[in-house]
Amino acid sequence: MHFANPQYFMWLWLLIPLWLVYILGVKQHRRRLAGFALFVPRLMDNLRLSRRRVYSKLCLVILAVILMVLAMAKPRWGYEWQMVKMEGSDLIIAVDVSRSMLATDIKPSRIERARREIIDLLSMLKGDRVGVIAFAGGAYVHCPLTSDYGTVKTLLEYLDPKLIRTQGTAIGSALEAASSSLGEASPSSSKGRAVILISDGEDHDPIPSNLLSELKDNAVRVYTIGVGREEGAPIPEDGGGFKKDSQGRVVLSKLDESELKRIAQETGGLYSRSVSGDLDLANIYQKGILGQTDEVEYDEQKRKIWYERFQWFILMAIILLVVEVFVSEYRVALILLSFIGTQSLYKTARADSISEAEQFYDSQKFQQAKEKFQQLEVENPDDLRHAYNKGVSSYRMKDYDSARQSFAKSGNSKDKRLSSRSFYNLGNTEAELKNYDGAIAAYEEALKIDPEFKEAKENLGIVKQLKEQKQQSKDQNDDKKDKGQQNK
Repeated sequence: MHFANPQYFMWLWLLIPLWLVYILGVKQHRRRLAGFALFVPRLMDNLRLSRRRVYSKLCLVILAVILMVLAMAKPRWGYEWQMVKMEGSDLIIAVDVSRSMLATDIKPSRIERARREIIDLLSMLKGDRVGVIAFAGGAYVHCPLTSDYGTVKTLLEYLDPKLIRTQGTAIGSALEAASSSLGEASPSSSKGRAVILISDGEDHDPIPSNLLSELKDNAVRVYTIGVGREEGAPIPEDGGGFKKDSQGRVVLSKLDESELKRIAQETGGLYSRSVSGDLDLANIYQKGILGQTDEVEYDEQKRKIWYERFQWFILMAIILLVVEVFVSEYRVALILLSFIGTQSLYKTARADSISEAEQFYDSQKFQQAKEKFQQLEVENPDDLRHAYNKGVSSYRMKDYDSARQSFAKSGNSKDKRLSSRSFYNLGNTEAELKNYDGAIAAYEEALKIDPEFKEAKENLGIVKQLKEQKQQSKDQNDDKKDKGQQNK
């Protein structure tokens, strides 16, 4: 079993205030009844029964909430393979990385805000291919068209004015690079292509007169976003202070909308102005690109289609809530037994949902396990656990070269435990290959992440001893060779 939306588990924290509010309300209610119980002794017996009933009802409500949260997390088990057509638009995002984009009239800076907005946009895309072009005085393809949004996010972190030495804002160069990238990736007849241009509009080079008409003829719409304020802001320098002109006055970078509006108008796109940090990329994508461009089929892939099981959790939650309404203290035992039965069924379903890869590994069919984990790695490249599991399978097969590559990859995980385990196993792999220097480096990296990693400490000491023994043996052999040559 796995969950499509595990982020919804955070809603389980609501159980704590729900419990507290419920208990406080019950206590207040019981204090009021207790005053009457002093005069009507039979009420005390009813209060004792009521306490059991109230807590039983509370447990039912909490279990129902847990089941609803599990349903929202979309549990899945069981799957089938299907050939899925990859469809969507081709989007090129051209980002101005000139020094004027370092201005802070939009917090934290124009370029940083653009980077964050693009990352937010990626989370909305479903099937579209995205490419990134960085431009200043020139332009270059920072990320070619791809549907791997994880790679795009990683490369966005490196967007910086230092990428391009030639400063300025050559919007024409950016549009030419975008047109070239789109032309190589999809046919000229395709209507599923667009460019999102993000800049402060201070264009220092004229745009070729025929470029915009060519883009329009090739069905490429350009959506422009002006970043900055009309009153301008100073441009920070690397060594501190701000950029100044030849007369020693601080240079102000101002938003120039006229050229950006013209580009959008002549290519059939839209212009949006950002003065508060909101680039409105979501609105441009949903109302502009989705409505004005067509989806095109660019690939076909084999995908694992999981069976959704959230319906069962919703059904159980509804049953519990209905029972809660009619529950009495005499029905509590029956409900608890029913819940225990439900839990048993849940555990059985969970046991049945073990993946094929894990089954192969448990059966010591390491070649098949490796192939399955590799398949999972291709389908979910951001989940480095699959790379780690593939490395473990390779290690058990004594395919140490493959294991080394997998552990080195999973060592980049942001999960400290996974990262430390990866370097630890990388050290074991290097030790098997007699590469003691590599093993020592890997164990030390694992200990940097987790200083209390006992096994890594022990293996590090062993490998250092092996390295010393190897060096001593080598020295002895060298001495014997030298003596033999002297005797001759």
